[in-house]
Amino acid sequence: MRILITFLLGCSLLLSKAVEGQSNKPDSLLQLYNSVSSDSSRLDVLSQLFEYSMESGDAEKSAAYSYRLIAESDSLKITLNSSIYSRMGDILKFVGDFDSAILMGRKSVEVAAGEGDALGVTKGLGRLGYTYYNRGNYTFAATCMMQALKLAEKNQFEKEIPYIYCILGFIYRDYPDLERSKKYFTLSWNKALEQNNTPYVSTSISEIGNIYQLEGKSDSAIRYLQAALALRLKNGETISVGYSYNDIGNYYIVKKNYREALNYMKKSLDLCEKSGEKWGLPITYSNIGYAYQQLGELSQAKYYYDNAISRSKEMNTLSQIANSYLVISDFYSSQKEYKMAYELLSLHLSYRDSLMNSEKQQQIEELNTKYETEKIASRNEILEKDKALRDADLARKNTLTQALIGGLLLLGILFVVSIRGYRAKKRANTILRRQQGEILEKNEELQQQKEEIIAQRDEIEKHRDEVERQRLVAVNQRDEIKEQKKLVTDSIQYALRIQQAILPPKNMLSGMFSDSFIYYQPKDIVSGDFYWIENQHGKRYFAAVDCTGHGVPGAFMSIMATSLLNQAVNEKNISDPGEILDFINEQLNFTIRSRGEDISVKDGMDLSVCAIDNNQVLEAAGAFNSVYIIRSGKLFTVKGDIHPLGTPFEEEFNGYKTTAVQLEKDDAVYAFTDGYIDQMGGVKRKRFLTSRLREKLIAIHGLKMEEQYLILKNTITDWKSDNEQTDDILIMGIRV
Repeated sequence: MRILITFLLGCSLLLSKAVEGQSNKPDSLLQLYNSVSSDSSRLDVLSQLFEYSMESGDAEKSAAYSYRLIAESDSLKITLNSSIYSRMGDILKFVGDFDSAILMGRKSVEVAAGEGDALGVTKGLGRLGYTYYNRGNYTFAATCMMQALKLAEKNQFEKEIPYIYCILGFIYRDYPDLERSKKYFTLSWNKALEQNNTPYVSTSISEIGNIYQLEGKSDSAIRYLQAALALRLKNGETISVGYSYNDIGNYYIVKKNYREALNYMKKSLDLCEKSGEKWGLPITYSNIGYAYQQLGELSQAKYYYDNAISRSKEMNTLSQIANSYLVISDFYSSQKEYKMAYELLSLHLSYRDSLMNSEKQQQIEELNTKYETEKIASRNEILEKDKALRDADLARKNTLTQALIGGLLLLGILFVVSIRGYRAKKRANTILRRQQGEILEKNEELQQQKEEIIAQRDEIEKHRDEVERQRLVAVNQRDEIKEQKKLVTDSIQYALRIQQAILPPKNMLSGMFSDSFIYYQPKDIVSGDFYWIENQHGKRYFAAVDCTGHGVPGAFMSIMATSLLNQAVNEKNISDPGEILDFINEQLNFTIRSRGEDISVKDGMDLSVCAIDNNQVLEAAGAFNSVYIIRSGKLFTVKGDIHPLGTPFEEEFNGYKTTAVQLEKDDAVYAFTDGYIDQMGGVKRKRFLTSRLREKLIAIHGLKMEEQYLILKNTITDWKSDNEQTDDILIMGIRV
């Protein structure tokens, strides 16, 4: 959530180092501001001060300069740049001044429309819609976002579409319309994947998890929430990590594990307060208070409930104030302090009614805003169609006149026909009454025949019903099997998207080693094998990992393994490959084996991890996997330890061993899993075996790595022939 704020502060963090050494710049700009006499020059300097405070990540100063810019430009009747209005709206929304943020958003759209800047209008509508959403006005928000989507699709502004889909997902989630919300988050996910836009990928995954939580599907929810957290930690999305902690805390509240919920909620609160992000604070304070209430720690619960109310009032968000009063009213009611509970409930109802009345009073403004938005976005189109509409209106009036005249004539004709029909009906009734007696006599005969026919029909229907019942049973069984198959296929496709989002791009390896390849061929839709690449501690890391099984179970193990590798290198600052394997083994034993003594499934993995420093020294360690080095036609093997990850150390095993090798120019290094050598095929349908792989690598090691990749792929394809692929296949090769 709050993608725009995450992006804004993320940029400020990246630019903070560039600002070091320039601490005198604000002072010099302030001196210049006080010395220039030209109004336009003063505004220009003030704009620079605002931009500088934004780049340095100082939200309070940015907001202060925003207010000064607004006041001075309005006083001088000078219109600022559309992007300045947009950025001022972002920071004012960030500090909780939604009214001013909405005003800046409108000005941004108005200025961009006046300049004929379609992209500026699209971006401005998107940010204005997001501000309305944060303010709790979902109707205005949806109107702006739909108009932004229309402009983006019409003008092919592809980069704006993931953001628009994402905000629409938020709006319909809170509206609530969960199916439509899930649809928009899925669209955002797909578009973001196409553009390699990881913040929107992680946000979409997280929010789909939250929707599953709202639907009561906790198992599905936690898988998505943990996958989003892993992706955000990997990409350094600091504020979004806080949102993930809050979402996972909500999961544990639903599961009534309040201590674990507090652990995650307080992590979220810490990140929000450090970053200055205010919108999510009331909800987080309220959730922490609820957890303490359930644990019986009432003084702590009251402290956090009071903070929820005060933070809501600071931002003047009626919906959050109303919700906070409702929660704390329930708290006092549970303590049998009914007078205080009643007073707080009355305040809740008062704010709720104010919110409802406010929304009613805004209906005219809503229609006006929709008109203004469509007028700005489609000004040229409306002018072109104006004449055609007037002509169509004139034609419509002529048609109505002709239709009225014709209708009157038709009514006259119908009146005459009705009179004649009435007289004919009267004569016919006389004849019918005479014939009625004859019909009654016939009815008695027909009734007797009818009873005989009904008896025969009932007998026939009895047999027919039995046949129909059996047919329906068969149809229901077929439909149930089809639905189960669809659910399984959909789940696998979601797992594939998650795995694709977590895997590093293949060009990351070629960025570190110009002559390299990755041969990655899953057996099923998703894979238990995966590759991992990182550049840290002055070393270039790569690993080939084979998790237990393949398909969906292997894929979820691979998500856990990726997270542990990133945690070891990026968070724990472990640089030695053997120590990395020790850390992963310890975490796997803690996570998996701690579930019970009766686990019979082998939950683990085999892998090899390589690290090459700037002096071309290779450090390698492995668990059941080896690394090959080929130098001038000779193959050397760096053997891994015969101890898979995910199993407890035996007494004689003292941890994974790291082997160091000084590489020479044109040495070829290969890391791989067992899928290639285990492939069944050939004339006698046997395994490919390690010996054949070694011979093939020695024969082709002098070629370019891309050519080696094609030869290895064609070789195993010819070997497999018509046989089924035995396992996931992964080989990585680099040349120093």
